[in-house]
Parts: sequence; structure tokens; C-alpha cells
Amino acid sequence: MMPPVNVEDIKWGPAPPTIPPGAQLAVVAGDPSKEGLFTMRLKIPANYKVPVHNHLTDEFVTVISGDFRVSLGDKL
Repeated sequence: MMPPVNVEDIKWGPAPPTIPPGAQLAVVAGDPSKEGLFTMRLKIPANYKVPVHNHLTDEFVTVISGDFRVSLGDKL
């Protein structure tokens, strides 16, 4: 189990260059560059579109606020 994190301790920065500018990312726990569980938060502006991509591992997504629409396949 991962330890609790205080909101004020979360360090936000730009998301990786693989997605368009405007998104911010924070690693809350773990290390996404290593094997094992990790937790990240992503802040994106309204109507933001993440380009088609894939993930090599399973993931859980929690939407804290707003709408989140997902498409499967090779087109948005």
C-alpha cells in the first residue's frame, strides 16, 4: 500500500513531450520509469485532446473533476 500524500506536497510540472503542451503532471507515489505500481495525477485544460497512444501496462483512471472521454482504436 502506498502512503498518503498531502495535496500541498504534490509537485506539478509539464507533462512529457509525447502529449501536447498545456497538460501538467505530478508523480504522487512510485516511479513510472521503473517496474511496479505508481500513481500520477494529470491536469488538463477543458477540451484538451491527448493524441492516440497505447500503454504497455494496465492502469486505473480516476477523474477528480470534469468530463473524461476515451476512445479505443487508432482514431479519436
